[in-house]
Amino acid sequence: MSITAAFLIQNVLKYLLNFGEVSDFLGYNALQNYFPTYTLRPNLTCANSHCRLAQEDYKKKKALEPPKPVVVKEEEKVVHADNEWGITLEDESATVGASSTAPSQQTDLPSGLQFRFEQAPSASVDKEDAVDTGGADLETLRAKFASLTK
Repeated sequence: MSITAAFLIQNVLKYLLNFGEVSDFLGYNALQNYFPTYTLRPNLTCANSHCRLAQEDYKKKKALEPPKPVVVKEEEKVVHADNEWGITLEDESATVGASSTAPSQQTDLPSGLQFRFEQAPSASVDKEDAVDTGGADLETLRAKFASLTK
């Protein structure tokens, strides 16, 4: 409920401060993870006389309002006068190739990623700890285990 209230507050701020696109309807479809947007229109054949009267008053009020001016903002170039904290941007493309990881590990990663540390070699399994499955796959073994536990 609080998330819905936050969306409503954001919508009110966009309306009052005249920025962004103000939604006429706030809804959420959790099944499809979707926020629908559509305009709600008044019912012209409303049975309530107060409703129809309010619709007429709104039409008169809207007709008297001056049109909103369209404001076109020019994009300002960002200029930093000083760098108080000493923050810099550096090109890291040279460090990607100079990784200390094994080549076999490097080829398994998508481009642009690298291992931070070398991976430990996989531990070997002792023959006495190994279990002979007889070539059965994991699902067959699970079914056998389930039948034993019943």
